[in-house]
Amino acid sequence: MKTIKAIEPLPLARMAGIIGAVWGLFVAVAVMTFNTGFEQYMGRFYTVFSIAFPHGGALDLITLPIFYALVGFVGAYLGAWFYNLLAKQIGGIKVDLK
Repeated sequence: MKTIKAIEPLPLARMAGIIGAVWGLFVAVAVMTFNTGFEQYMGRFYTVFSIAFPHGGALDLITLPIFYALVGFVGAYLGAWFYNLLAKQIGGIKVDLK
C-alpha cells in the first residue's frame, strides 16, 4: 500500500479546467438542441432552458465552456489544497498499486 501524501494543486486544476471546458461544450450543444426543440412546440418564453440561459444561441458555446472551466479549475485547486492540509494532519489516502 502506498500513501498519497500530497497533490500538486496546479496540475490537477489545469486538468480539471480542461475537462470542465470540454464538458461545458457538450452542455452548450445540448442546451442549444433542447432550446430549439422546445421553441418549436412551446414558444421561447415557456421553455425551461430559455429561463435558465436567457442569452441562448451561439453565445452558450462561448460562455458555458468558460464557466465550466473556471469552476473546474478553482474547485480542483481548492480541493487539492484542502487535501494537502488535511493529509498533513490525519494522513493521506492509501492506495494499492499493482
